[in-house]
Amino acid sequence: MAGLIIAIILFPLLGIPALIFGLKVDSAWRAGDYQGAYDAHDKAKKFEKWSFIAFGISIVLSVLLSILMTLGIIGLGFGVAATSGGLDDGTDSGYSEYDDTTGYDDGTGYDDGTGEYDTGDEELDQQLEELDELNESLDDEMNGY
Repeated sequence: MAGLIIAIILFPLLGIPALIFGLKVDSAWRAGDYQGAYDAHDKAKKFEKWSFIAFGISIVLSVLLSILMTLGIIGLGFGVAATSGGLDDGTDSGYSEYDDTTGYDDGTGYDDGTGEYDTGDEELDQQLEELDELNESLDDEMNGY
C-alpha cells in the first residue's frame, strides 16, 4: 500500500488508478472474489510500476532540458529582450518609441513632441493626455519639485 501512496505523489496521473485498483483488492477478497482480487492487484502493480517509470523519465528529461538551457543550446524564447536590452530587427512592433528628450516619433500617431495625441479617437487621445499629466506630476513629486 505504501508503494501506491508514493505512486500518487510521484506521478498522480498513474498513481490514482493504482490506488483505486489497490483499494479494490481488499473488498474483492472479502467478498470471496479471489480472481477479481488478483486482477485488481495485477492492475494496481502495473499502474504503480508505470507511475515510477513515468516519474523517472520526467526527472531525466527535466535534468537534460535544464542542462541544455544552461548551456544555451536550447531556449524557450523568453527574456531575450529583457536581458539584452532588446533586439531591433527593423520591424514595427506597434509600440510607440517616443522619447521626450529626443523628440523621436515612430509614426504611430502618439505624442509627436507637441504634447498632443492623434490616434483618431478623441476619447483615447484625452485619456492619454491625462495619463501624461498624471505621470509628469508623479515624476515631479518623486523628484521633489
